[in-house]
Order: sequence, then C-alpha cells, then structure tokens
Amino acid sequence: MTIPFKINKIYAVFGWKWRIDQICGICQQGLGEMCSECQHPIECKPCVGNCNHAYHVHCINQWTKSSSECPMCRLFWKVKEYFY
Repeated sequence: MTIPFKINKIYAVFGWKWRIDQICGICQQGLGEMCSECQHPIECKPCVGNCNHAYHVHCINQWTKSSSECPMCRLFWKVKEYFY
C-alpha cells in the first residue's frame, strides 16, 4: 500500500569540493589544500579568474605583483569568483 504525500517546503543545500586532480597552477598543490608556502587557511582559498583558471588566492596575489596576466593563458587576470 502506498501513502500519498505532498512536499510543502524543500531546503536545498549545496556543497563544493575541488576534484583531487584540480591543482593550483602556481604552487602545484591541490585547490582543496593550503599552499605549502603560507599555510594560511583564509589566504589559501581558491579563486577563479575570468579565463576560468583557478589558483590559491595567496599564490595569484604573489604572481600579480610582477604580472597582470594569468600564468596559464596570459589573458589579463581578473578574479571572477572567490571560494571562501
């Protein structure tokens, strides 16, 4: 026997985890891990640029002190999204 029911409300929860093969193109550490240089949990969160390349915030901030281009594709670097 089946009992009919109606869903009145649903609360969707979204989680994100970087794939194990997604690494920071600068430090070569996983994007879900902290970079080996700073080991700072806030500064080591990933960010994605308009070109869709992802780096640790700390790593790309160090890079942009000497270049305004994405290290992978050489397009102008501008952050599209931070993942905190």
